[in-house]
Amino acid sequence: MKQIFIIGGMGSGKSTVRKTLEQQGVPAIDLDALGHEALACDSVKLQLKRAFGTSIFDACGCVNRAALAAIAFANSHNTCTLNAICMPQIEQLYACELHELQEQHQPYVAVEYSTFTTRNEPLAKNADVLIAVLASLEARMQRLQQAGWSERDIRARIAQQISDDQRKQQADVVFYNDGTPGKLAEQTVQWWRSYTRCTCANGNGVATNGNVSSRKSEANAATSEAQATVHCSNAFPSDTHQTPRSTCSHPFPGGKHQTPSGKR
Repeated sequence: MKQIFIIGGMGSGKSTVRKTLEQQGVPAIDLDALGHEALACDSVKLQLKRAFGTSIFDACGCVNRAALAAIAFANSHNTCTLNAICMPQIEQLYACELHELQEQHQPYVAVEYSTFTTRNEPLAKNADVLIAVLASLEARMQRLQQAGWSERDIRARIAQQISDDQRKQQADVVFYNDGTPGKLAEQTVQWWRSYTRCTCANGNGVATNGNVSSRKSEANAATSEAQATVHCSNAFPSDTHQTPRSTCSHPFPGGKHQTPSGKR
């Protein structure tokens, strides 16, 4: 099963790409959603209590994500501490999701990964394709502020993420998204149709080796084909404006993989 990872800064449009691939019939996993599940685990809550104190919990003993975020993004040390606590549980949940999809003989899965730093980390090391969704800071700020974020919160979270240059250097495919969600969806569909033609031509649409240069060649061939035609067509779905998650730069939210039915 090919794992298609989608990375990008908060407000860049990652969720639009994931949702567009879902509309094309690709099962999807949102790692932020698995992060929400991780916060409900007793072992994780105990470690969070030791690291950040009792103020991050509500009266029922559940993690107050807003309170946790305020502390976790105060500095890079706290952000790293949060990730170190939550990521092992997220990795286990992700492995279970992958196993379930493999049991269904799914050929592809789209994975939205907001806290990506390097392809060498456990979650991303088996990515067959890495899509970076990039947008200018001005466009991202505008989207996020329209969705209710404060400039202070936006800048605090962006400061704890890697740069777009770092994302671009590691990506197999790059989508630029200073335009509308519909334009990004159009780019995504064009690339997906070209990519599936390339992979099917190579044999059943399933990767036969994990060579990075081979992955880049295959993904970039699809990108080149899509770029040649994307401006000639408007017959693709326009997604609604994405609502940025409250967990774009740390491992929070809750839910299983997203199926093509649209059930969340």
